[in-house]
Amino acid sequence: MDRAQTRKSKLQQRERRFDMNETLRLRKATRADQRVLEDVQRRASLAYEEYREALVAHPDAIAVPVEQIDAGDVVVAERDGAITGFAAIVVRADGDADLDAIFVLPELWKQGIGRVLIGAAEKIALERRARAMQVVANPNALAFYKSCGYLVTGESQTQFGVGITMAKRFS
Repeated sequence: MDRAQTRKSKLQQRERRFDMNETLRLRKATRADQRVLEDVQRRASLAYEEYREALVAHPDAIAVPVEQIDAGDVVVAERDGAITGFAAIVVRADGDADLDAIFVLPELWKQGIGRVLIGAAEKIALERRARAMQVVANPNALAFYKSCGYLVTGESQTQFGVGITMAKRFS
């Protein structure tokens, strides 16, 4: 295969869209997943041009702590054995939970994977007896969180700019 064919093949693989009828498998993350999860986080974060410069300047911002993985607070979505995204929570001192991370490969956005992951993260939070889940949302994801039942509660300064604080109370 020549270079042009190889490049075209890789592009086709990257652009492949999953049919929602394909099985999305959820599982708890393992330590062996850490680097792949960080790559998913990096790729999803770099998809937004307005964050690229800050992310390049602060590569340490891309991290999935092994402590979260060991605690069982990171859930992974897979299709055909490949990781498509993940979500992570942190239980707060007040008993509520923070949605600490939710990332999906950019080429798979808008296919329902994020919605499935947020549901799985909420389930973990409920298992930890959280009464609510908070998130500091990227303004680009505001509509997504609202569609999942999160309400705006304010704003928060992050190292990458202003984030929208949101919460969802569990019944």
